[in-house]
Amino acid sequence: MSWNANDETDVVGYNIYRSSNNSTAFQLIAEKINTVVYVDTTAQNDMTYYYKISAVDAEDISYFSEQVVTGDVVFQIPRLIQAENWSIMSGFELEDTTDIGGGTNTSFADTGDWLEYLVFVSQTASYLVEYRLASQNGSEGFTLSIDGDVADTVLVSATGGWQSWDTQITTIKLTKGEHIIRIESLDRDWNLNWIRLSIAPE
Repeated sequence: MSWNANDETDVVGYNIYRSSNNSTAFQLIAEKINTVVYVDTTAQNDMTYYYKISAVDAEDISYFSEQVVTGDVVFQIPRLIQAENWSIMSGFELEDTTDIGGGTNTSFADTGDWLEYLVFVSQTASYLVEYRLASQNGSEGFTLSIDGDVADTVLVSATGGWQSWDTQITTIKLTKGEHIIRIESLDRDWNLNWIRLSIAPE
């Protein structure tokens, strides 16, 4: 990435901040860079990243720059998709998870909230869909749609806590090619950590 230099004479460098969670939880990844060009060599190919920059002078640090984002990621199916790696979403929040592997999960689901993921399905087949879910008391859950057509409706079972995780499994039909997967909430009070799509055994 590159940016215009700050015109203050006492600027000593630039700090680079990155988030993989759609504009939340930015972390400092480079400090006092003395050029106006930066290459993020730690970025993974299958992730979308968000960046902000601040100028550093002898006394303080500037406000953040405008946010920039890498291009949308198209997930190759079969694979596991972390819930926080959506292309676009509306309404959800994120929180740290105590589930195996750590990271974050979507939370504070409410009716009408939604998540979308761009995917490329490798072959036409029946697929197992595993949803990693948690809910204190259970929920009417959500739908999973493929290109606008509802393919699955998931009633979320009570798991006993917001970080007590269980995997619910169903089967759907997917055709080869690029699609939009949309998860849309029918009810509140459920958390999602990830979904895994794999070819169902015959």
